[in-house]
Amino acid sequence: MNPQTVAPLPKPGLLGSLSPSRFTTVGACVLKEAIGGNASLLPRYPKGFLGSIAHKLVEMGAKGQLTGEQRDPASVWDDLVAVQESKLAESAIESHLVPLKRSCAEYFLMRSRAIRAATRLADSASLSAGRGGQPVAGLGYEVGVSSKDGAVKGRIDAVTAADGVITISDYKTGAILLEEGGVSQIKPEYEAQLKLYAAIYFETYGRWPDRLLLLNLQGRDFEIIFNRAECEALLETARVTLKNTNNRIQAALQQADALSLASPAPTTCRFCALRPGCQAYCGARLAQPEAEWPHDVWGGIETKTASSLGLWAVCLADSSVPGQKAVIRRLTGGARHPQLQDAGHGAKIAAFGLRKEGSSETYSESPTTVIYRLD
Repeated sequence: MNPQTVAPLPKPGLLGSLSPSRFTTVGACVLKEAIGGNASLLPRYPKGFLGSIAHKLVEMGAKGQLTGEQRDPASVWDDLVAVQESKLAESAIESHLVPLKRSCAEYFLMRSRAIRAATRLADSASLSAGRGGQPVAGLGYEVGVSSKDGAVKGRIDAVTAADGVITISDYKTGAILLEEGGVSQIKPEYEAQLKLYAAIYFETYGRWPDRLLLLNLQGRDFEIIFNRAECEALLETARVTLKNTNNRIQAALQQADALSLASPAPTTCRFCALRPGCQAYCGARLAQPEAEWPHDVWGGIETKTASSLGLWAVCLADSSVPGQKAVIRRLTGGARHPQLQDAGHGAKIAAFGLRKEGSSETYSESPTTVIYRLD
């Protein structure tokens, strides 16, 4: 059985600008960038939602918005989570992630770290409050910056000044360091992001920052050493990248060949929410079945059984691995996978975002698993 897509992807479009946070990844798969956030065929990772909530809480603390009994960081965290969960509850493929404290194993760790970080920043904001003075252009939180031609745009988490030293700071809720061969270094994509911020900060406000910092939720900061020449060169590279990318998108649109924009590869596709609708991904899997692709399988149902706990197990024949069968265990019944309710012998399904188990072609459900019917 050849791979089949489950839904058509939206039409790609030209990129209006390039974000410093996306600069290093835009070339990995132009199709994904050209479609942007207009399609999501897979559930997002619950940790990602919590990362966004933690980032918002830290920002509020830095802005002095967490003062008073009704605005303590713990209560605000809970409120932000409740808002996010109400949105997830309306999603056909993400409602099972509610509550996030159940679907994300790191929920309480992220909560405690975010609250501590926000409290620390709120205390600092309280101490500096009341010093007077008017807002200074280019200083503050969520500072918008853009290159002169508008090709590169973004928002900087924080720009502060102390004793004449201007510091650009960016908060990260995940790991900042990359561990390779026993050596730790700042992730290259984060270095590029901050150096681009420095360059477009200069083009926006006419002055260069003196320091570039990455901060984590534990209160530790990592300084990025830079010079103006390399930041300017990086900005020029970003401008060229945007132009070349849009030229490629334009050519694909003229030729009605959006598929040519895709660059399917295991590392590129692993976290892509467009996989179920991407013909390039499905075709690449068929051509290179031995590669370390994401844990997705499809095929015709040979057997489907339910346990006393209401968990299903299905065996797929003619599966995505030629000549083999695939078994998916511990699938949640009910509303989580309605496509399985009336799927009997021979029904064709595709399961994405599975968890690989020890034996060959045996899988189980994960928080990001979704099942589509192919017939």
